[in-house]
Formats: sequence, structure tokens, C-alpha cells
Amino acid sequence: MKDVKINMGKIDYFGGCPVCGGSDGQLNIGKIVWGICHKHKKRWLIGSGLFSNWKDETEKGWHRNKELLSTYEDVEPLRNPTYWAETEEYDEVASDELPF
Repeated sequence: MKDVKINMGKIDYFGGCPVCGGSDGQLNIGKIVWGICHKHKKRWLIGSGLFSNWKDETEKGWHRNKELLSTYEDVEPLRNPTYWAETEEYDEVASDELPF
């Protein structure tokens, strides 16, 4: 496979495909939200109940999404460093320095 150069600054807030850094958006199965890359057949868990659009979807649609996602590989997404800082940066902050 040809090496792909990934611009980490262009990765979506909710993560990107570990092969190309891209994202084709999200699919819901009920309240569960998955990030997806159709080209590389990758999926990553974003969370549960984050968006209210699941309420406007049908069980038939969730079943269709579940069937599609069952053919995708579950992966750890790439994270945009602009949004996802390393944990140790926060370990140095004293509680009296927080604004709340």
C-alpha cells in the first residue's frame, strides 16, 4: 500500500481514519455514534447520546447502519492535536488555577 501523508491539522474533531485521516461523518445505532471511513472500511466509537439527531431516526435505519458497520474494522481514530492535547499538559494545572 502506498504511504499516505496525513495533515494532522485537518483531522475532524471526532477523529479520523488511521489510514488516511479522513472521516465520512457519523452513523448512529440508537444513541451510539460511530465515526466512519467508507474508503478504508474503518469505524471508531465517538460516544453515546452526544447528538439529538438519533431521535429523528428509525429502527430500520439503525438496523441498516448496524449491518454496514459490522463489515467495518473497529479502530482507534487519529486525533487532531489542536483539539486533543496530551494528558500530561493538564496534570501540571493546580486546582486553584481553574476558572470554575
